[in-house]
Amino acid sequence: MHPLLHGTDEGLPERVALRAGPLTMWYEAGNLRYVRAAGREVVRMVYAAVRDHNWLTVPGRIENESREVRPDGFRIAYDCRYEDGPVRFRARYVLEGFPDGRLSCRMEGQALSPFRKNRIGFCVHHPVREMMDVACTITHPDGTATEAVFPGPVSPHQPFRHIREMAWPVAEGCRARLAFAGDVFETEDQRNWTDSSYKTYCTPLERPFPVTVAAGESVRQEVTLTLEGTCIGTGEAAGPPVFALRPGAGTPFPAVGIGHAAEGPALGPPEVAWLQALSLHHYRVDVPLHAPGWEAGFAVAVAEAEKLRLPLEAALFFGPDPAAEADAFARACRQRAVSLHALIVLHRDHKATPPGLPATVAARLRNALGTGVRIGGGTDAFFAELNRARPAAPELDFLGFSINPQVHATDGLSLVENLEAQAFVVETARTFAGGKPVVVTPVTLKRRYNPDATGEPAATPPGELPWNVDARQPSLFAAAWTLGSLAYLAGSGAARLTYYETTGMRGVLLGASSPPLPAGFRATPGTVYPVYLVLREVLGFGPVRSLPAASSQPLSCAGMVLENGQGKRKLLLTNLTDDVLRIRNGVSGNWTRQKVLDVHAYGQCAGNPEGFDAPGAWQPVGEAGAAWLEMAPLATVVLEE
Repeated sequence: MHPLLHGTDEGLPERVALRAGPLTMWYEAGNLRYVRAAGREVVRMVYAAVRDHNWLTVPGRIENESREVRPDGFRIAYDCRYEDGPVRFRARYVLEGFPDGRLSCRMEGQALSPFRKNRIGFCVHHPVREMMDVACTITHPDGTATEAVFPGPVSPHQPFRHIREMAWPVAEGCRARLAFAGDVFETEDQRNWTDSSYKTYCTPLERPFPVTVAAGESVRQEVTLTLEGTCIGTGEAAGPPVFALRPGAGTPFPAVGIGHAAEGPALGPPEVAWLQALSLHHYRVDVPLHAPGWEAGFAVAVAEAEKLRLPLEAALFFGPDPAAEADAFARACRQRAVSLHALIVLHRDHKATPPGLPATVAARLRNALGTGVRIGGGTDAFFAELNRARPAAPELDFLGFSINPQVHATDGLSLVENLEAQAFVVETARTFAGGKPVVVTPVTLKRRYNPDATGEPAATPPGELPWNVDARQPSLFAAAWTLGSLAYLAGSGAARLTYYETTGMRGVLLGASSPPLPAGFRATPGTVYPVYLVLREVLGFGPVRSLPAASSQPLSCAGMVLENGQGKRKLLLTNLTDDVLRIRNGVSGNWTRQKVLDVHAYGQCAGNPEGFDAPGAWQPVGEAGAAWLEMAPLATVVLEE
């Protein structure tokens, strides 16, 4: 595998197609994915997780795997070792599929050392599109039953609790039933963390956590899926994906900014010129007003914002004396004649803007800095925190939250799945924002910190990537994922977005004076990353509107149709897979030229991004038009009228 695709030359996990009577699915790295029957996705994934006291998922190492695959069934067995810090846990898994459409997933595990855990056991993901607003019957451990419905808007709390079994209709005459043994299960709406699924898991969160697992303690669980009635046809996706416009006028294109790279070297002239060419809207900086010496870091960010000619979006983290801290920030802004676009008021000790903070600081900030400054609140963490603590503060001009796609899983397929949830969280936030704008700031590939930690994170071993850095940042995967993110967020009505940082391992380029990088981060100083080129293509067009468009296979391709102030349109389409993909372009238009961002094209302009805009980068659209596009793995095609 080319390292530019995913930031590594290691191979991807093997995928094995399986069947159990009318059910079809994939097996990948110990998990069952995309269980389908009767033309619908029944279950998105079945897997097991070991999560430590900080809610971090401990990676497992599969050993002694055996597979018996038949035309109408299978049996897969393997051992899995979970080792990270104090965690030492071993489990034996047996996954079986039967000709009658029954699945059985069994686990027998044992702790090899004492450690603290928040969860050990099976999880089942339910697909959102197929399950939203679907009625289901929940059977509880005492044998009683409750009728319930999978939520439409993102539910802030668990929609189903105390589950022994759950059953729901799949299609006319066909019903699915999940049975759980070995623990009590409940369901949460994972869209709160921008996972595109509902998740049924153990152990109920109402029980205390973390808890200490003693060495030798055993865990036994089983999850069984059965089909009832007549389930005809698997409904596998047929033919190539189609990307087409949908009815509607579209949405105003959001303002897009970038974050300050607090840990990197100062921006030099080449980096400033490249960043100015992105046509960004604002420059985000975090200001820890509660911490002594915050003024020095703020001064650096202000100087860089001035070089980039961008106003600041400042996330203000208050501490024990918000009024005095607000006054100190206002003085610093007046002394430096800071250009401010927006302020986000947060608190060091709260996951979301606490009640009373806006009333304490908003008027002081407006009086000192001008009534035109926008002041918002929300959370610097996951949407879940805003959804569970919805601020009712008239002093706020907007609501905001951050996004990263791998709170629960880190594989590329899960990150692609989770793109769709970004639209759901914005749409849900708009239902309780009272007409105020909703902003997403920032969007990053990995979480920047762990708001749910109950202890200090482990130190990064020398030479390894920091835990908040993704090796895929300088890859074509990151570029494709970002285009999908832009498409979903722009279509959802978000007013403002912030993506990544300027430079470094969490940025969009690597400065010429970059310090030495860990071996696992494959980037060359003095180059831009592929995601830079995608942002330049989108923002440099001057989009004012995002037209409604969608892919018939959203896990295969994503894209957006933009319109600028002159009424011209631009189409960007990306292959989200590692295969060559033939896509039917259903967006009609007078497409006259096209260009491609792939391994070859990036190699030509990594150190000279202007070359991607040069006339030679474009090719005329042939006589057959752009009705069919054949795209290399993780490539992006750009079409212009």
